[in-house]
Amino acid sequence: MKSFQRKLVSTVLVALCAGPLLGVSSAHAAGPANNQFASSEVLASSGSITRSNTGATAQAGEPAPITGDPFATIWFSWTAPTTKTVTFDTIGSDIDTVLSVYTGTSLAVLVEVASNDDGFGCDSTSALQFQAVAGTTYRIQIGTTDPSDQSDNLMLTWNWARGAEAANDNIAQATAETGTQTIHGTTNNSTPELGQNINENEGESSVWYKIPAALPTEVDLTLATSNTPNIFGFQPAVSGEVWYGTNPATASFSATIVADSAGAISAHIVTPGTIWIRIFSSSICEQGNFTLNMDARTGTVVTTSYAPNEFQLLSDISTRLGWTPEQLQHDAALIWQFIYAISGITVPTPVPTPAPGSVPVSSVWSASEINQLTLLNKQWVLPSTHTQRVAANVLMFIVGLGG
Repeated sequence: MKSFQRKLVSTVLVALCAGPLLGVSSAHAAGPANNQFASSEVLASSGSITRSNTGATAQAGEPAPITGDPFATIWFSWTAPTTKTVTFDTIGSDIDTVLSVYTGTSLAVLVEVASNDDGFGCDSTSALQFQAVAGTTYRIQIGTTDPSDQSDNLMLTWNWARGAEAANDNIAQATAETGTQTIHGTTNNSTPELGQNINENEGESSVWYKIPAALPTEVDLTLATSNTPNIFGFQPAVSGEVWYGTNPATASFSATIVADSAGAISAHIVTPGTIWIRIFSSSICEQGNFTLNMDARTGTVVTTSYAPNEFQLLSDISTRLGWTPEQLQHDAALIWQFIYAISGITVPTPVPTPAPGSVPVSSVWSASEINQLTLLNKQWVLPSTHTQRVAANVLMFIVGLGG
């Protein structure tokens, strides 16, 4: 009898201990109802919900988000009721989220539409937007960068509240400008234009401007960011780029415009063509208002030809300084003329004429600047076609010494 009682007590104790443990293990294994792609939660046309990824795992064949391997993911399905720019974000969640959107009917055929991790002004939450097409079903994946990063307070908001995309959202719809005005613009409601040769990284959203010119033109560009928080409560952040080309599909990148910089970027059109200006935010959380100042003037074209290795160095140093190659050679000559002017040196200093080059670089010189270039030509006893090259090489040498 005592033996039976001992066995009974032992069995009860094992059951009491094992039961809760097995229950926890079983519940953890199950995870959220929408842990699997096949059981994605269907979303309404717009709204905001709070969900849990506690116990969530990644299944075999699940696509990797921009951060690498998928962790603790849950899935949603959303069908666009109309063609319009839509916003998805996890702002308000108390964990580090990774948000991705795909199209496709199974894990094996998913195609990424957009994705976003933290950073980019979104703290540790995520936000993205894309051009939704009416009737298309999108698959939304929310995960983390760490499998242990799980929470019952994971928020998802999606809506059309921000309105239609910007009118100049794409390079083909760039707003035409004269090049002599101040633009008060915004990157709000702009989207990435991926898949084209326009240097846009994933997540960047941009607006475009263009300056067509029939005459040799130089345009100084400065960019300033607004101090007013955007609708997400984040500080706007914008950057700019200069592109050249008569055709938007084949425009070539030239230089970066640094926002809130004391210096201006000089863009040069030396033949009939177009300057394309892209103002962008790295993510939706950094979208906001900006001011773009343009100061255009026509002038005289001065062309200098560089050796191929010399031109490569010119391009590399220009990028490092945030200038265009045309601006570097143009401003280098002005810098040296300024140095001679303040030094009081008037005796000509003959400079060896460089060997012929094969890569032409042209700059636009205003009437007053041409006078400065002419004085430097006389000081160095050089033809004007070589003065820019010599001045640029000396400046590049100094920059090179500085690392």
